[in-house]
Amino acid sequence: MDYRDTGTGTPVLALHGALSDSTVWDPCREALMTACRFVALTLRYHGSQSWPDPGENYDAQTHADDLIAFVELRNLPPVHLVGWSYGGAVALRAMLGRPNLFASAVLFEPSVSGLMSEEGDARLEAAFVEDLNEVLLAGEDLPDRERAMAFVRFVDGRAPEDRSGFDGAVERMIARNARTLRPLLGAIASTRMTLGEMSLISQPVTIVRGSNSLLRYRRLSERVAAELPSGRLIEIAGGRHLAPLTRAAEMALALEWHLAAFKRASRLGAPVVGASGT
Repeated sequence: MDYRDTGTGTPVLALHGALSDSTVWDPCREALMTACRFVALTLRYHGSQSWPDPGENYDAQTHADDLIAFVELRNLPPVHLVGWSYGGAVALRAMLGRPNLFASAVLFEPSVSGLMSEEGDARLEAAFVEDLNEVLLAGEDLPDRERAMAFVRFVDGRAPEDRSGFDGAVERMIARNARTLRPLLGAIASTRMTLGEMSLISQPVTIVRGSNSLLRYRRLSERVAAELPSGRLIEIAGGRHLAPLTRAAEMALALEWHLAAFKRASRLGAPVVGASGT
């Protein structure tokens, strides 16, 4: 597994989302150079690394198992996780499987499925899926790169032709990972978590959302924070789904705040108690 390891001190492992790789965390890493040891992973099938198979094993459990193996192989102390979108779902799956390896997590709009079941939420989820399918269908005959760009613009709440905020490095990252779109779409079910599973994740988890993100992501973030025993919800004003890239300074501040709260609670010998709210 490819990774970038910088800084010293408290170990933080960062997981990217769909159609991206470890470079998505480069702006955030720069803001955290003196705050922690920041290790950004590139998950299997992502980046420029070769694939071990045609992609049939692409799912959240595979990536969670890879994450667990990475931590075990390096004999790291319990680490703090940072995850964005799909990477947030992977983080929760790993924390559920091996809680002793992970101290806490900061997750930006984790894309967990299975929680939007109440009537209003179900309608919101259905509308999101329908709109996404329209975007994907409209780009069915386009090259993978262009279809991937359309996907990213959609989840960030942008019009298909709006590329504002995508600099050359971001476009190259999306293009580099465009081949993962098809296996990703086949892996959505693997991000499902039950309420019972969520209740077993006892570590402190801060959920971060953008105030300008799509309503589906904002509501899903509320649901995840509410179902985690030690979950809390904070908001980046003006942020959208790509905030870890476009609002990296605020994302870094959210992580620093979380780590400071964890450290204070540890000194008191008490768990970090979560509370939903913005």
